[in-house]
Amino acid sequence: MRCLTKTVLLAAILGILFTASTSRAQSQSEISDLKARIEALEKKGEGSSSQGASSWTDKIKFGVHLRIRNEGRFNYDRNSDVGDKDDFTLLRARLSADANPSEKVRAFVQFQASRVFGDSCLGAQPPSSCLTSSSYSPFNPGNLALGVIADDEDLTVHQAFVDLKFLDDFTARIGRQEMLFGDERLVGALGWSNRMRAFDGFSLIHETEAHRAQAFFHVIEYRPPSFTTAPLDNDSFFTGFYNTFKEVGKGVDYYFLAFLDGDGAVPTAQDENLFIYTLGLRTKDMPKEGFGYDFEGAFQAGENDAVKIYAYALHVAGGYGLGGELAPYVTLEYNVASGEDGIGNDNAFKNLFPTNHCKYGCIDFMTWSNTHNFRGGVSVVPLEDLTVALDYRLFLSQEKTGKTGILTAAGASTTPVADRFYGQELDVVLNYAFDKYAKLHGGYSLFLPGDMFPATNDDAVHFAYAQVQVDVQ
Repeated sequence: MRCLTKTVLLAAILGILFTASTSRAQSQSEISDLKARIEALEKKGEGSSSQGASSWTDKIKFGVHLRIRNEGRFNYDRNSDVGDKDDFTLLRARLSADANPSEKVRAFVQFQASRVFGDSCLGAQPPSSCLTSSSYSPFNPGNLALGVIADDEDLTVHQAFVDLKFLDDFTARIGRQEMLFGDERLVGALGWSNRMRAFDGFSLIHETEAHRAQAFFHVIEYRPPSFTTAPLDNDSFFTGFYNTFKEVGKGVDYYFLAFLDGDGAVPTAQDENLFIYTLGLRTKDMPKEGFGYDFEGAFQAGENDAVKIYAYALHVAGGYGLGGELAPYVTLEYNVASGEDGIGNDNAFKNLFPTNHCKYGCIDFMTWSNTHNFRGGVSVVPLEDLTVALDYRLFLSQEKTGKTGILTAAGASTTPVADRFYGQELDVVLNYAFDKYAKLHGGYSLFLPGDMFPATNDDAVHFAYAQVQVDVQ
């Protein structure tokens, strides 16, 4: 497996080097002119007094991030006969240091603490064991919120990487890092969650005014080998490249993503391999006034425990902005992704490492897999810095077999559902820029289960939230 991983990574790096060489040849004269100007400015400053020289400590920038969000969840089991409601508040705090001692070296570290207000479970697993544990006391600060995993309370190093710049426009990034590609439909930082997502590994980045390319290799899960059983090489990796041509239209992205797991998700008597190869294309231009478009398509192939993978996903949206005082904007959108058809191959599209919040409904019941998702939306700006959006979504499953959404009652691969109508959702979202440092965000979502759900679990679900976020760089 290591040979396969190295081959994929090498192909990604060679692709970037080839694209970069073409881009560099086209802009060589511009770079030469820029170097000449810089050298002239440096010579002009050679005679100046050294009293103005700054220490390397002056080249460190500190950042503070603080986010507080209250969530109210009502009837998440879709059964009004069993009352369930939950209200909790999440806290995420970050402190970062960004050091640039020279033009070629950058070091970035970001500490993060995340918790639930009043949480005193101290990482109980499973979360429900907190309230039944003999060590639990009602005189502790609080208890664990329903629907929030225990490891939401955490103090960790969220990011820690070094950038080494060479050949003017190349950067080698080594360490723990966030990755955000396109609209984060397949690879994102998962910003809505209280902890977010970061990857451990290496990236090679090439960027100019006209082009950006990134090849990466990340270790997703390290599994210590068992020296008494085979295979010894059972780690999982994520590698590939993501390229953007900035000056082609309003930007065109193409990418190749490879998830490689030699141990597989579910070990069986087969070869246990889980290799997912994703090839995709994306372009987007959604101006505030006039017509806009948004497109992304991806195809997957590979192997899941000796079963072939063939899957696809497509996102298409169009919009029109009227401008003016209220700046109304109308959007129509369609998302489709293949599901498990039950005839032998693995046809369900794998959503990989996305940021899905509000892409397929803000209540986050749906993913980019086994779905037909129709959306109609409108937004207005009633006050300066305040945007109000209203969305309606209709959900259907692509296949009656296979999992649909994140709700377990939606069916499993061995239990076909009777109907493909998953449900409807209405979302109201408000965003207000309080000032340059603080943003307010809130919303309400109503989910109406469709005929896919049995009559005992088809009552409406409600979700409301209010959030304040401060970022100081």
